[in-house]
Amino acid sequence: MASLRLYSLAATSAVYWSTLTTAVLLGGIAVFFVIMFFLRDIRASIVVCATIPTSLIITFLFMYMAGYTLNQISLSSLAIAIGMVVDNAIVILDNIKRYLEKGVSSRESAISGAVEMGTSVMASTSTTIVIFLPIIFTTGITNIMFGQLAMIITMALAASFISALMLTPKDQRSRGVKEVIEDIRPAIESIPGMTVSFDSGDVSADAEVIINSIPVPPGFSWRFAGNEEQRQESFIVLLQAALLGCILVYMVMASQFESLLAPFIIAMSIPFGFSR
Repeated sequence: MASLRLYSLAATSAVYWSTLTTAVLLGGIAVFFVIMFFLRDIRASIVVCATIPTSLIITFLFMYMAGYTLNQISLSSLAIAIGMVVDNAIVILDNIKRYLEKGVSSRESAISGAVEMGTSVMASTSTTIVIFLPIIFTTGITNIMFGQLAMIITMALAASFISALMLTPKDQRSRGVKEVIEDIRPAIESIPGMTVSFDSGDVSADAEVIINSIPVPPGFSWRFAGNEEQRQESFIVLLQAALLGCILVYMVMASQFESLLAPFIIAMSIPFGFSR
């Protein structure tokens, strides 16, 4: 007599969710003490740590719009991205603190610090994102295994950029969100192709237009049977994606330097990073 065996991922997802929560808390505590060690400022450490839950909330919003669910791969992607989301905030916050130490007012420090590092932070985030883009657009078993992981990490990095550019300068001041957005408008508009407009009078409507213009990848299927040929094909596709990612990183860096030699020297550090 044939029998049907059902298997639920609820218990496994609950374990991964608990692990993610623990990773967030431990990561936030570690970041707090590291920033305290370098900046000697409790408020600055709290501001940087605040970007972790903020970035995760924005990432969850992106995941909901893309139709992703909480599973082993999505939660693992978030756990990996936790260590990356604070990078942009640290750079901008350190620059703001540098202005404060010069005696500049909090308002001017927040504006100048964000404007000065806006393009650099965007370039740094872009070089990391383009590494994962080739994996997102792969097909077959490679996309099933790594597509969602790459997509969610990309979402988290984009969310960290938004948090660093919006939340970090605001936490140095006591004014409203609208005033802060207007003040850091030059930082956003200094990025090629980026504009800030409230002409419609409805911020949510403008955000909806931007969100709807983002292409949403197709859904993922998690039931598959792999064999040796598929594994070899997956390895070749990943290798091609890595090479294409290196090329994209070079192109992004080349757009930020007047000389083509400088980004080439930086790109040469990629293989040395893998050899460690």
